[in-house]
Amino acid sequence: MPIWFDADGQNGRVAIYTGTDDAPLHNPTAYIGTRTKLHTDWNYIPFVPAKMITRTISVPNTENINGRVIDLGGHGIAGVPFIFGRATVGGVVRPLCGTVPIFVNTANGNCIHWTLGVNTTNVFLAEGRTYHTLGGGLSIPIQIFISDKLAA
Repeated sequence: MPIWFDADGQNGRVAIYTGTDDAPLHNPTAYIGTRTKLHTDWNYIPFVPAKMITRTISVPNTENINGRVIDLGGHGIAGVPFIFGRATVGGVVRPLCGTVPIFVNTANGNCIHWTLGVNTTNVFLAEGRTYHTLGGGLSIPIQIFISDKLAA
């Protein structure tokens, strides 16, 4: 099936769609999930990071540290901003969405995990552990992107 990139200059539209006719260009919502891949009539979420937090977080080899909250700093946005982040664990970039394992002991299934959070003032990581001692600490680089376009 052909893929089209087309523009309708008279109505100021641009679209990417599949098929052999221009129906998705003129009625994109009728083809959501089937033929229309992109259309300028749709309201996409703008994300231009207003601020980025870059840190290397130490994960200590410590007993009884479950429930640690790692404050990453203030975001400086009124309300609660939209954020996303990533951590580089063992050379692999992992998105910080949901609860993300940062260390897993495959022998017994225990792990250390992070959850990215934000409130009206700060950005933070909540750390949970079922595995208390690592036999050596970890250092994990992170990047957090903060939007000033979307805030609750």
